[in-house]
This record gives sequence, structure tokens and C-alpha cells, in this order.
Amino acid sequence: MNRKTRCTSRRSGDADNPRILGAFNEKTPDWLSFFMFTYFTDRDGKYQLASLAESGFDPLARTCRFMLTEAAHHMFVGESGVGRVIQRTCEVMNQLKTDDPAKSLSLIHI
Repeated sequence: MNRKTRCTSRRSGDADNPRILGAFNEKTPDWLSFFMFTYFTDRDGKYQLASLAESGFDPLARTCRFMLTEAAHHMFVGESGVGRVIQRTCEVMNQLKTDDPAKSLSLIHI
């Protein structure tokens, strides 16, 4: 199989053909894991892209500025999702009259 075919045939989660960046091979078994992944992975990427957006090579700089918008959206998804999980945890803790978040997490479908 030639390089072009290999690059275009990659699929996330394929154990026989994993993604080049290891972070994208990690399992996200629940919504909380997904929200944390989108927030922290794109937060890291944001700093890398911001640095590349200052490049003197204009096509790279323009592409990175577009990708920064995309990263900001992913960070919003992660941050708002974590916020919803925390909000719901607090609501269930109040219903159960407990200060132990572990007791309420089992009742939240994440």
C-alpha cells in the first residue's frame, strides 16, 4: 500500500492502524471523558496553533488562524459539558442531602 493510500485510509480506533497522534487513540467511554478530552487536548493545541499563526509563511499563518477558531469551539464544548456535569452533580447532591459527590455520580448518566 503506498503512502497516500495509507494516509487517507486511517480510521480512529482501528487497533491495527492507529492514529499518528497517540491522544486520538485514547478511549472516551463516557461523556465526561469526552468533555475533558475536548477541553484539554484543544487547549494544548490552541497554544501550538497560536505560535504557528505568527509564522512568516503566510499560508501556514492563515490556516492556523482558521484552526484556532475550531479549537475554541472544541474548548467551549468541553468546558460547557464539564459545567453541565458539575451542575447536575450538585443538583443530585442537594436532592440526596449529601456532600459526597461520589454518591451522586452513580445516579448521573454520563
